[in-house]
Amino acid sequence: MLNASTLALVLANLNGSRQQSGDNLVCHAQDGSILAGSCLYVGLPPEKPFNISCWSKNMKDLTCHWTPGAQGETFLHTNYSLKYKLRWYGQDNTCEEYHTMGPHSCHIPKDLALFTPYEIWVEATNRLGSARSDVLTLDILDVGEAQPAAP
Repeated sequence: MLNASTLALVLANLNGSRQQSGDNLVCHAQDGSILAGSCLYVGLPPEKPFNISCWSKNMKDLTCHWTPGAQGETFLHTNYSLKYKLRWYGQDNTCEEYHTMGPHSCHIPKDLALFTPYEIWVEATNRLGSARSDVLTLDILDVGEAQPAAP
């Protein structure tokens, strides 16, 4: 007991269920009455996302995919945000069309500048921490598929 209103407790080698809803933890007095209770979540902080790849079907937009981390599963809700900006003078932008090409993907549906490199990265965040991928630098011309000329 730390003081009259605060109790400290160390739980060593505890195996939680790792379910998204958590596990109920209840402390009982010697007479069986409940002293306190809480919901215990077991999880991991996110690892650095990696293997970012991007492509364009029309050289105007961009679709990117990434791998969430070597471990993959955090056992907690983890939010992934794909960020991008023009390399030398742009402001950070956040992709908003997620999962268009499956999990861990995002589509940027706007006209992007040609002949200008972009910096692209992924940020992962959950209750236990955050991680940021390495920055991928690319020009949309390098990842675009040329459309055939009209007859």
